[in-house]
Amino acid sequence: MTVRPKKFDRGDWVYYCHPRHIRGRQQKWLRKEDGPLLVLKALGPVNALIRRTARAKPFVVHIDKLLPCHSEPPLSWLEKTTKER
Repeated sequence: MTVRPKKFDRGDWVYYCHPRHIRGRQQKWLRKEDGPLLVLKALGPVNALIRRTARAKPFVVHIDKLLPCHSEPPLSWLEKTTKER
């Protein structure tokens, strides 16, 4: 009843949440999010294709693992690649 739908569009900057367990380190001090990453495409209502940099391999994640980036986003390489083609 309190679930709010998330929607990410092409060009949105997000943080990817994937907690890691590293033996011998306190979980409290570990960074749990990576990013910001760029959303390349929304694959249906629950999956998104994201990429870290222009040269990195894109990967598919569930939108529950994504958090919106509220800080100043970096420059997008998405516009550069669409203009060149």
